[in-house]
Amino acid sequence: MIRVSTVIIFVVLTTIVSSLIPKKVNSTDKRGEIIANLPKLEDLETYLSSLEKAIEFCLQHKLYVDLNLEFGLFLMDVNLKDILLKKRAHIPSKSRFRLEQLLIKAEVLSEYFHFMVKKLKKDKTKYPQHAQDIKITEMFWNKTTWSVPAVPFNIELLKQTKIYTAEQLEKIYGKWDTYVTNINDFEKYTPTPMESDGCLENIARIPAHRSRRIMPSCLTHPRCKVTLKKGSDFGYGLSHRILFMVAARFSRRCTVFSEEEDKQIMDKFCMRSFNEAQYIASNSFLVPDLMLEQIALCGLFGHVQFFHNRWLKSLMQFQTAVGCYSEKIGEDSFQSTDVKEDEKEEWSITTNNLVMNGKCNTHLTAVAAAALSQAVRYILETYF
Repeated sequence: MIRVSTVIIFVVLTTIVSSLIPKKVNSTDKRGEIIANLPKLEDLETYLSSLEKAIEFCLQHKLYVDLNLEFGLFLMDVNLKDILLKKRAHIPSKSRFRLEQLLIKAEVLSEYFHFMVKKLKKDKTKYPQHAQDIKITEMFWNKTTWSVPAVPFNIELLKQTKIYTAEQLEKIYGKWDTYVTNINDFEKYTPTPMESDGCLENIARIPAHRSRRIMPSCLTHPRCKVTLKKGSDFGYGLSHRILFMVAARFSRRCTVFSEEEDKQIMDKFCMRSFNEAQYIASNSFLVPDLMLEQIALCGLFGHVQFFHNRWLKSLMQFQTAVGCYSEKIGEDSFQSTDVKEDEKEEWSITTNNLVMNGKCNTHLTAVAAAALSQAVRYILETYF
């Protein structure tokens, strides 16, 4: 006969062991939580205000509108212009006016960027070292060539996305400090930054196709196809693989493999990016640049799962009082007048991203503008 005391000990031990075993995440509950936390109509003011602040900063400091910042503003422009065209009759006049003003100001910045690039082309001493960057700008030089609209947001993509616990995410991506070290070692990625730029240049050299019935082959360089098939599955390596697919589909209206395979690849990439974004969010959003880049790019393919209100509003903490974004929360107390631009500073097609004595990050500002415009697109698409 089993003693009562033995039974009690067994029950206690079972309880302790059970508590040590990682619980399987309830994917249905987690997905329901994500859906409940998607942007609401009342959030439109928050996201529009952030975009307005960012645009005003750029207008006051045009010198910093380089290739990266202009591309972010370009994505903001095409997102807002497309949804405004579709929903104009239903959007309240006040919101419509604010959207139109954002587009007007984005056009002013685009014209400035175009003027400076044309000036650079004529400079025989500087042109050779910037020839590749200049060629890449052709992907977003003319908004009429960006003829493929963003994919409507699709909740089914969330249902297909694996959801992991914090413990599982740490097993996938490693300890936080190690992860941060790895994502900042750009030469470890496939593609490396140089390889990524080479592939983007390859796409930029392809004429934009006009056919709306079929998407022809991009005639992609074999090396670029390899980086898509066997590239890095985390960090900027993964986001640059997504960027290449964005360039092919939206700027040149062509396929890398086939329409169906391209879609499967993009959905797979964005689902992986979502898991990485979860990991960043669970670590106080301390890599905002990468996370906002993931949101901006995957939003183009309809991946609604990135648009947590909590995520977006937490990332907006990195916006400073003057409108730019900084990688350090707490830079919001400085004013533009606190930092004087170097009189000798000249416009460059690429910068090191840190400006205003390191208090502003132009790449981060660019991806924030693109990501928040996706949130605005979601609200207008859903509620009007």
